[in-house]
Amino acid sequence: MPVWVAAGGLRTLRMAGRAADGVFLRVGTHPANLRIAVEQVHAGAVEAGRDPADIGIGIIVHTVRTQEPAEVAAITRAMAAGFYEYSPALFSQAGLEWRGTAVEEAKRIWPRISTTPTTWWPPAGWSDFLDDDVAQSFSFSGTTDDVAGQLRSVLAAVPEAASWYRTSAAYPARSSSVATSAGGFGRRAAHPVLTGCAALSRCSPPRRSSR
Repeated sequence: MPVWVAAGGLRTLRMAGRAADGVFLRVGTHPANLRIAVEQVHAGAVEAGRDPADIGIGIIVHTVRTQEPAEVAAITRAMAAGFYEYSPALFSQAGLEWRGTAVEEAKRIWPRISTTPTTWWPPAGWSDFLDDDVAQSFSFSGTTDDVAGQLRSVLAAVPEAASWYRTSAAYPARSSSVATSAGGFGRRAAHPVLTGCAALSRCSPPRRSSR
């Protein structure tokens, strides 16, 4: 059975390149982060004497489905803050700046920057300093057509991503019913987005390893 690993940190990406059949990149949507992630996977493969072309590349991107501008702004900024929390390098290597409270200081006030059991973003104003370019470097948002276009741009930036995994989850999810109800997220969001991306043959399940 093929083994696919989700990875975002540089060492984890390199390790996945050494051992996994495929790697799901969890580094947001910025082209620089995506390219560096692929380079790390390939470097790990070479270290292990493997052909980088034999390793499948997929991409995981959180998608904000609300159409309320204030919610989009708050959630995308919280997601960007969450990426910075666990990997500040995703900002520095993409030329993005974090001008807010230092992460360790913020966590003394707010134990987890991006999520709590009752809300998907920190107190009002906490991450407002992040501009739109930064906020949009770590998630998809907008209408179905907007998200399909963003997906096309990401896949164009990563030619090695030979496939798009046809499994989706509502995130951020305000309630479990959003994701599990009949005609829920998969039907209302993922299917139209993939249909809008259907011109790309890469919008299909990951290829299986022959090993």
